Amino acid sequence: EILAFDCIERNLPCEACKNYGHCLSNTQGFILIFNASDEESLKIAKSKFETIANRCSLIENETTPVLIIGNRFDENSVIPLERINENFNSKQAEECGMKFKYFSFNVIHDDDEIMKSIRWLVKKLL
Repeated sequence: EILAFDCIERNLPCEACKNYGHCLSNTQGFILIFNASDEESLKIAKSKFETIANRCSLIENETTPVLIIGNRFDENSVIPLERINENFNSKQAEECGMKFKYFSFNVIHDDDEIMKSIRWLVKKLL
C-alpha cells in the first residue's frame, strides 16, 4: 500500500490516515524515493526513514527491509554520498538490525539500476 504521509502529517480525515497504524505495523517492505539533488527532499525522506526506524522498537524481531532511492534528476548537483549516509544511519535502525540499502540513479533512464535495487528488496523479502 502507498501511505499518504501528507494526509497523516496534516491530520486530515482521509481513509489512508485511518489505516496508517495498521499499514506501518503490517508491511513487508518500504521504498523511499527522494530527489538526490534537493536537500529539502532529503530531509523529508530522512523523516520518513525515522518513522520506519521508530517502529522497529515496537515490533519484536523486526526485519522489514527499506529500499532508499535517490533519484538523480540533475547529475551536476547530486548531494554527496557521505551526506546521504549521515541522514540514513540511524542508531535505532542499527540496534534493531533493520536492513536498508541506498541506491542512486535516474529512475527514468536507468533500467538496470532499477532492477538491481528491486532485486535487493525482493531478496530481503524472501
